[in-house]
Amino acid sequence: FKCCFVQFGLHRMDSRNEEVCFKWPYVNLTVKSESVSGTLFLLNSDTLGATLQWIADSDFTLDTNSLPIHLTDLVSVDRRRLRVGQRCAIVLLVLKNGSLYGPFEFVKGGSTDFIDRLSTFVNLKESGTSSDHFIVQPKPPLYQLPTSSNDPYTGFTTAIQQVGRRVLDTFGLLPGSDSFPSQNHQINNGRTSRSRRALAQANRNMNYRITCDRAQLLQAELSAEEEAGYQVIRRTTDRPFIELPELSMAPRQPPLSLDTWQKHLDREGRVTVIHKLQKEIFSGGVEPELRPTVWKYLLGYLKWDFTSDENTKRADEKREKYHIIKTFWKTMSPKQVRYCRFYRERVSIIEKDTFRTDRQTNYFRDDADGNLARLYDILVTYTFYNLDFGYFQGMNDLLAIIMTVVETEEDAFWCFVGLMERLVSSVFTWSIGWRFRRITYLRDALV
Repeated sequence: FKCCFVQFGLHRMDSRNEEVCFKWPYVNLTVKSESVSGTLFLLNSDTLGATLQWIADSDFTLDTNSLPIHLTDLVSVDRRRLRVGQRCAIVLLVLKNGSLYGPFEFVKGGSTDFIDRLSTFVNLKESGTSSDHFIVQPKPPLYQLPTSSNDPYTGFTTAIQQVGRRVLDTFGLLPGSDSFPSQNHQINNGRTSRSRRALAQANRNMNYRITCDRAQLLQAELSAEEEAGYQVIRRTTDRPFIELPELSMAPRQPPLSLDTWQKHLDREGRVTVIHKLQKEIFSGGVEPELRPTVWKYLLGYLKWDFTSDENTKRADEKREKYHIIKTFWKTMSPKQVRYCRFYRERVSIIEKDTFRTDRQTNYFRDDADGNLARLYDILVTYTFYNLDFGYFQGMNDLLAIIMTVVETEEDAFWCFVGLMERLVSSVFTWSIGWRFRRITYLRDALV
């Protein structure tokens, strides 16, 4: 849209449109102990009004801070200096629902300009305790729209009455006009008073007939819509009472133990009564020390009806195939990389997401044990294994959970392949936004 961009005092106006946009770059937002760089926007449009929105410079995804908020939802604004004498300051916004928006760190200054621009849309009143703490008050409107009453035809009737008053004023019959008869003259001449009353009664009758005609016309329009196949929805104050049934919590069963698992294996290592075993896993889960084995079956890496020797042979073939795919992209020449755009784009995203993966856990806190490097290799190898699907943000979090259970790189890759095969059929045809949302739901369920 046509807008006005402001950056530390420099601005450009476009008079063809009244929509205005102010922006402050180099504004960091701290999310989960990680500082993310972005740009803070203050927009004013005829449709949405004045809103605030922070957008990250990278493809970092947030939950609520990336959503625009209306200035009418602000309660207070708090500005603080990080250190004495420094230009950098943080601004924290408090909303009506009690949530916080921010804090926003103005790395290269601009917090004062932000407060000044904000005060043009709302009243900022300094609190008595601190000069940097402001109470937000709405600005009074420049004009007041006429209020509506219970009668939907009040405005129309008032307009007719105003026309009637102008007609009476023209003939000198409106009280207060120069030619309006005095009280003595009305007493002496009863016919003048009677004519005034008759004219006022005629005016009221005319307004009543206009109102009735308008009501009949509106009813005819509604009837025509119903006959045309449209259903007219009318508001009612009577809300039906719906009694919901009580929800009973499903009892949690004990997790699958090693003894129970071995009871389901025959002499050659095949899993017997698979349906019953899967039901036990669904109801109680799996004990931690048994998960590296059971997850390989659940994710399709190992087969339930294979013997131990057949699954061992299958695993060896899968590991060899993984190293073939990994060696292919590892040995690509710089020229091949330059001519492979999809590889460069996907690797660029994977590199960023790798160093964002669960850094608060000991497993991915640093790369001393090579866990981040293995996660990176598995994700890049998967992009060549499944060229159509490739890579999307959030897949690194799913793989991280598998790697904490299945520690071998080759086994973790094929377990990850089995998990993604279940997702591709239902996610691949959706939009990118739905893919992110579904992957986030799945990650929360696994955790």
